[in-house]
Amino acid sequence: MVNPISKLGFGLSLTLLTVLAPVQPTFAETTSVRPDYERYYIGLDGREFVTYGTYTGLANPNYNRLTFLFPHLEEDPTNNHFHGIGTYSYTGSLDNPTVIPTDTNNRIPEYWTGLSPIKLLPGTGVFANQLISQKTDEEYTNWTISPVQSLLNYPNELPAEYLYNSSEGDWQRSLGEAEIALELVSITPGLGIADSMGVDLFNSVGDRYVIGRGDNFSF
Repeated sequence: MVNPISKLGFGLSLTLLTVLAPVQPTFAETTSVRPDYERYYIGLDGREFVTYGTYTGLANPNYNRLTFLFPHLEEDPTNNHFHGIGTYSYTGSLDNPTVIPTDTNNRIPEYWTGLSPIKLLPGTGVFANQLISQKTDEEYTNWTISPVQSLLNYPNELPAEYLYNSSEGDWQRSLGEAEIALELVSITPGLGIADSMGVDLFNSVGDRYVIGRGDNFSF
């Protein structure tokens, strides 16, 4: 697993960005008609209190923390919204709750969707004879990671605008000078994580790889 981290503090479990394995038969077409902004985001949580569920009204344990987000683009774009992946959450009774650094929504694809794991497809070029994760027309397959502020780069896209303004604007805060990095937490033997040139990003568990800083990066 890869753990996105930053100097502001934020922890969650994330599946591999680029995974390599021996070639198997092709599973799907590597094309996508999904909008480019259906990608992963880093946002700074601006909600001071929990607004739904069992612990409504308690202090939000994610407040002022960097959070890994996936956007859900609905048929009615006014309902577009983010889901936090592996955010801090409460456990225990209401009169004695305990904060834990993850939640039940801590994998991709998200548990509640019932979707199968992301397929690996035959690579080309430096990834010839290997299977890799690729952007397709399936949800969750665009592994680009950007700050929420990058949605301002789509001024003529109403769905992107509704997404940016979702949750009453709680994800619009600047990331400041936060340095965003990936940390390798664990990995299954036979898999690898590499950049577009085929260079391994990690040598061993515990290594970190910086992907950007502040509000203007795209990894």
